[in-house]
Formats: sequence, C-alpha cells, structure tokens
Amino acid sequence: MRASILAALVIAMAASRALAGGGPENVLVVQNDLCPESGEIARYYIEKRDVPRHHVVHVEIPGAPRPKKDPPKKDPKKPPQPVETDDGWDAKERFGSYAEYQQQLETPVKKWIEGHPAERITIVVLTRGVPACTPTRNAKADEIVRCTTHMLAAMFCEQAEMKEGPEGTYGKDNPFYPADESIDPKKPLKGAYPMLCVGYLDAFTVADIKRAIDLSIVSDGKRPDGTVYLGKSAEKDPRGMYNPAFPKLVEFIKPLSLKSEIVEHSPDNILLKGKKDVALYAYGQAGWDDKFPAMNTYQPGCLVDNLTSVALTWRAFTVPPGGGQTPMTHFLAAGATVVHGCVREPMTAAWDREYAHLQRYLSGYNVAESFLMTHPWFPWMNLVAGDPLTQPFALRPTVKAELTGAKEAWKLRITAVATRPEAKIGSIEVFVDGVKAGDAKEGEDFALDKAFDPAVNQWKVVATDDSKYRTQGSARGEALKPGPSKVTAKLDGFYKGSAALRLTADKGEPVVTWAAPDSKDKVGTVKGSRFSVQFEDETVPHVIWLWVRNAKGDVAPIRVDVPAKKK
Repeated sequence: MRASILAALVIAMAASRALAGGGPENVLVVQNDLCPESGEIARYYIEKRDVPRHHVVHVEIPGAPRPKKDPPKKDPKKPPQPVETDDGWDAKERFGSYAEYQQQLETPVKKWIEGHPAERITIVVLTRGVPACTPTRNAKADEIVRCTTHMLAAMFCEQAEMKEGPEGTYGKDNPFYPADESIDPKKPLKGAYPMLCVGYLDAFTVADIKRAIDLSIVSDGKRPDGTVYLGKSAEKDPRGMYNPAFPKLVEFIKPLSLKSEIVEHSPDNILLKGKKDVALYAYGQAGWDDKFPAMNTYQPGCLVDNLTSVALTWRAFTVPPGGGQTPMTHFLAAGATVVHGCVREPMTAAWDREYAHLQRYLSGYNVAESFLMTHPWFPWMNLVAGDPLTQPFALRPTVKAELTGAKEAWKLRITAVATRPEAKIGSIEVFVDGVKAGDAKEGEDFALDKAFDPAVNQWKVVATDDSKYRTQGSARGEALKPGPSKVTAKLDGFYKGSAALRLTADKGEPVVTWAAPDSKDKVGTVKGSRFSVQFEDETVPHVIWLWVRNAKGDVAPIRVDVPAKKK
C-alpha cells in the first residue's frame, strides 16, 4: 500500500506542472454555428486578441429559442434608448447526456487539436451558445453534472476519475492542487494528466462581453494601483469560510502595488457601495441586491469572485437575467473584467481555504490557470466568465523587432528582455499571418521566407520568459493598408481535389487569410481575386473560411461551402 501511495504522489507531483500557459498563439476559439451571436463574439475576440485566424473550431449545438416578446413602448418624453439586439436564442441548460457532450463539443475540439499539433494549443475559449453544464460519464441522475469548462479541460485525460461522477459522489482530488507553475507551451498535453485551460466568453449581452474583452486587453501587464476588497459573510454563513484567511491575504497583498480593505458584512444586501478603485472583489453571499454592482467603479482587469450556489448558472447568461442567487454577470454589465461563480450547488470542501486562486492571479498568472490549479476537487462546478487571458499582474518581457531588407530578403532584427528579475528569455518565436515561421535568437537577424511581402503578410514576434509563469511579450508589424469594405466569394469549381475560388471587392485587391481544417495546408494568406485550396478527399464536403485582412471597417468572415464530388 505504501508503494502504491508513493507512486500516486509521484504522478500527482509530475502532473502539477501541466497547467495553462501561452498567449493568443496558443488559443483555440470554439464557435457554435447554430447560435447567431456566437460568431460575432468569436470574431471580435479573434481580431482584438490577434488570435491566428485559423484557430477556430466550428460546432453545432442546438439551443433553446426564447419566447417572443412585444417590443417596448416608446415614451415621447424620453430620448430613444439603445437596445441590445436580441437574437431570440439561448444555450440549453445543459447537454442532454455525456454522449451528447462528446459528440457536439469534445470530439470536434479534440479532432482540431489532434489535426494541428504544431499549433500547441493550451487554452480553449468557448463562446455563447455552449451549455454551461455537462453530465459526467456515469451520470444516472440530473444532479450529476459538472461545469462544461472543467469537463472539456480533461478531454485528453485517460484517467476515469477525471470524467466520471457515479451517483453518491461529489468530487475527485485535483491532481494539480495546489500547483504553482505554468505549462510550457512548447510541450502541452504531457504527463499523466494532460490538461488544458478552458474559458467562457459570455455575459448578459454581446455588448457586455465585448467590453470585458476590451478591458482585459487594456489591463495587460498594467498592475492596477487600486484596492482589493474582501467582503465578510454573515456570521455562521458557510459562505464565510474565507473570512479567517483575509488577514493572511492582506499580508500577501502588501508588497504589491495595491491596497486592501476587509469589508464588514452588510445586512441590507448592498455589499459594496461608492468604491471608485475596485481592483479585485471577493465575497460570499447569496440573494444580494442586483443593483449594488453598478454602485462601484471597477479597474481594468478587475476579478469579482463570489462563493455561493448557482451564481453563474445558465440563466445568468439570458436576457433579461434570471434564476440563480443573483447572477455574477451583473458585475460584467457594471464594468468588471472577469467573474467567477458556480453553475450548480457546490460544496465548501471543493474550495481552497487559503484563497490560493487569488494569490496566483495577483502573482501574475492569467485568470484561467489561476483557478485551474487551485480547485481541490476536479472536475467541479466553478466557472470563470470573461477573457481567460486576463493577466493584469503579469511582468511581461519587453520585445522589439525591426523589419529590414528588401524583396525576397526581408529580415527581422529582434531584441527581447525579461522583466522579472529572476528570469531570462526562454524562447523567441516568429509568426507570419498566425503561422509559426520559426524560432529566433535574441540579437540575431531572423530571415523571413522569400515569398514574404509586407504589403500582404503580417509578422509577429513572441518572446516567453523562463520563469514559472512563462509570461509572454510580443511585437508585431504594422497593420495592412485598408482596402475594400465589401468582399464576396464564390466557388468557381472543384476538380481533382482543387477548389477554385473567385473574390470580388468594391475597392482594390482583397488580402485574405483562408482556413480549411481538412485541406492539405490548412491555412494560407493570398492577395488577389483568384486562388485555390487543395483537398485530399473530394468525396466529402468541405468548408473554407476567409478573413479579409485589409478590410476597411468590419467585414465578417466569409464561408464558402465545397460540395462533395459524386463518385
């Protein structure tokens, strides 16, 4: 028995290193093509975060249409108010079964990652339209469900305990708990428990989640000079399990560029009011007044964390919000950057009593990995809504790059310096149009491919430090000169595996990055009105997505369907 326990400990210690890391180049976005707003959120995130355009996996998960409502009556005494577009569509409460979850979500995501090993995905981002809950593999009752992001994070784990939830059990020990080292993006999915971070991009409205993405980008590495507010729960309330940890967390915060304040419990359900500098807010209470989030001002990068039941149940993402013990998405509507809550009834034993997730976040990890590495049980009910790359306390490397040379002989002159005193630059990677072009060395010129054209291609240099955070810094080339504001595409023909496409534009020549997961090259960037994509199997249908890189204004990705050839 002692030998088996020791072996288990060794496996757990080895697994504790396999957490999240990387940046936009390591992100895969999941778009539900059946949800009208999912594509809008996915496109916004990809463009704002500069995620490679081909890092999208398309799924089809049916939703639950909303009942139609009468339009609001106009008041002649008041000016017209902006109205959020309602697509009349909500995600289902949960997947109907584990098999349904696998078919509709896990299998397409795994297939994409396995088909793109060079992309080194460490973070998967779900968009609107993906159910928040998933039944476990051995579920025999409705309550045996877990958070979908947790279930998907363990998709590559062979160990049954990471997927099963037999009736009568609640949670399994998290093999990573309490880890304190990020994964090396060069070697994802290694170890006995290969894991990925999974984020959830959704809020009450599309406008709310777009604002949260913008705030996350603004906060990158800014180390806000605000206040961490720690809200006490009512006496004898089990949600007050963190109250004893507050003094220790205050001591942890002192060396940082932050202030802290322990807030006494308020019996009137207005838990925080008139605070203009909220950098982080953590508390535990149910049934609070849904007006109080808007009574405060939140700094970019602000995380709001509430220990209570169903604070991020599926109803929290509907319009208007309903159900749950006051949805945490009220904070996203009020200007917070990211929120944390539960999709179902949790247990206090599934939470770290030292607030380790806040310590990780304040130390410089991104918000997704901060929570993944500090849940004592896995998989469980915890959901983080907002940009998983939110990382305001990161100390990013400084990267500079200059494009030199001429046609067919372009080079990048690169310098990179680690910001953390104890760290050095561990790696420098060069990407062209989101595709890795090679590894570079600091102080040496990097020769780009002879076909590189700065009028067509966009370069990016990413430096990663060798600290336990593996923090990234980047530099990129100038944006392409704006051209067409309207582009259309059609399939001209499909012969011997070659799909010929014709583009039309209202001005100039379009520059497009195309992505086709089933094609030979999978991705490419071209300029002009004609190009072709090669497929190995012409007996099955294919889809090509086109992103106009030099568009003037907002041009949505263009879908081109390639029908199967008859035998």
